[in-house]
Amino acid sequence: MAGRRWTEEEDNYLIENYKKIKSADLKDIKENIGFSVSGIKIHAIELGLFVKKEYNKLTEEQNQFIIDNYEKMKVCEIAKSLGVKETKVRNSAQTLGVKKGTKKEEWSNEDIEVLKENYGVLSYGDIAKLLSRENATTSAIQTKVSNLGLAVGHWWTKEEESVLFELYPRGEREVILSKLKNRKWKNVINKAVKLGIKREIQPWTEEEDNVIIDNWETLEDFELLDLLPNRTHRSIKWRRQELGLQRNIGSSVGNICVSKNNDKCHSIDECKLINYIYKKGFVYEKDVPYKELILNDETNRTCDVCIYINDKIYAIEYFGIYRKTPRNKIEESYVEKMAYKYDSFMHNSKNNVIFVPIFPDDIEKGNSKRMEKIINDIYEKEN
Repeated sequence: MAGRRWTEEEDNYLIENYKKIKSADLKDIKENIGFSVSGIKIHAIELGLFVKKEYNKLTEEQNQFIIDNYEKMKVCEIAKSLGVKETKVRNSAQTLGVKKGTKKEEWSNEDIEVLKENYGVLSYGDIAKLLSRENATTSAIQTKVSNLGLAVGHWWTKEEESVLFELYPRGEREVILSKLKNRKWKNVINKAVKLGIKREIQPWTEEEDNVIIDNWETLEDFELLDLLPNRTHRSIKWRRQELGLQRNIGSSVGNICVSKNNDKCHSIDECKLINYIYKKGFVYEKDVPYKELILNDETNRTCDVCIYINDKIYAIEYFGIYRKTPRNKIEESYVEKMAYKYDSFMHNSKNNVIFVPIFPDDIEKGNSKRMEKIINDIYEKEN
């Protein structure tokens, strides 16, 4: 039936029956006329029988309400009054050509005070609820915050810089921060560096020393900052060491760590090893020359630690300190050094020397139990 024209009788039949039946029942018309369902729908549109429905269209009264109140009320208030979504109000306002007024609303002194008191404490949304102004949007609040210089990290005023020049070299931290509201100590330090202002080193008082002496065993250095707010983490650490208060493990001076027996170790892992040997009650010595352990050795190398028990010497070498190249490969010099040590002990050690190598896998990444087992085996064997 493709290409066949509609007759007058078929047009009249379609006009009489199209609006009476549902779209799903168009097959009945199809059987009587002989056109496909899509062909029937297209011809119905041509005859003006099919009218596209307007979904969620606002009434004339609602549109007029938008026209009358769009500049006076907030979009959310209009939407709530009309019982529709905010997007529907905005779309209708755009269609109607209604826009918000461009007149700048001045900030009252009361609103400025509210902003100063609550900025940094409340969110922008909560601050907006406290303001009396109509245009209390986030962007309006952010703009005013910047204009007032309240935002941390924004430009510094000349008055603030004058405070730095006057107080930063010798002033106490709390006094400086009280003069520079909404500034953090880190921002103060960074700005002082940019301005070339140096903080003079204040001599340690007896009271400060007593704070470290009384608390260093229970508090970490960074935790002592709360008790010594005018000192930095690094200065507290250095002062503790000057007072002779060395931590049992992990108290670093560069790459040096101090064991429980006050032995200097070259890494925290080596410090763990020495601490465990000390815990087992062994008689030991650090940095023993190879000449005393290996036959015909003329080098200046030393062994990490030696345990002396029952006329035997357990020479323990920890092969865990090495550097890596930019390509993350172990330096060749370290590989050669490790091979030399290993071969020297395995083939040329003196009769009473027993070589005990310990590798990173035995002590690093939470595997200290392997190292402890090696030391325990020596203890059980000799006792």
